[in-house]
Amino acid sequence: MDEDDSGPKILRRRAAISYVITALVVVATAADVVAESAYIYGWSDFWAWPVGDGFLVDQLFLSAAMVMFVSFILNSFWIYQAHRNMWVRSDEDMEVSPGWAIGWYAVPIANLFKPFQAMHELYRMSLQEDDTDAPPLLWAWWIPWLLSGFVSVGWDEEYTPFDIAAGMFTIASAICLMLIIRRVTKAQHAIPMAAVFD
Repeated sequence: MDEDDSGPKILRRRAAISYVITALVVVATAADVVAESAYIYGWSDFWAWPVGDGFLVDQLFLSAAMVMFVSFILNSFWIYQAHRNMWVRSDEDMEVSPGWAIGWYAVPIANLFKPFQAMHELYRMSLQEDDTDAPPLLWAWWIPWLLSGFVSVGWDEEYTPFDIAAGMFTIASAICLMLIIRRVTKAQHAIPMAAVFD
């Protein structure tokens, strides 16, 4: 098989795409947070039109939501490939299959902990760590991710400080995800090439 078609090579290409879309999540969400802050705290005199009537806030919110949706899809390709590489390579049984590494995000209740378990397993095996405790980086990704969902649900249609908090949590989680993607991709690329990656 051509080396360019191997698992780690595919993963690097998917990681590059994930970096870009996740960086766009950070930028779009940050712009949304700034606009929401201006709207909520009455900075519209400084920002002038169209923050005051909420038009810009609405547009930035929709833009951030669309970028987030696309990031779910594109990052899923990276997650699947990273798990597939280790699923094929690992001498020990992995608890989470490549398909379920994605699928658990859609299962109510289980989506509160199973995606974290899958990412922890992937991280530990890719970096060949013996420690069974999740590293701080994974908690720094997962906890803000959960909080961003919790604080933004169930409020009225007007923008509130909870929306700002949700945006800040999203930014923190996205930055940590980029670091995870970088570390896992680099670690898997450093693993000696073998037929198991075919």
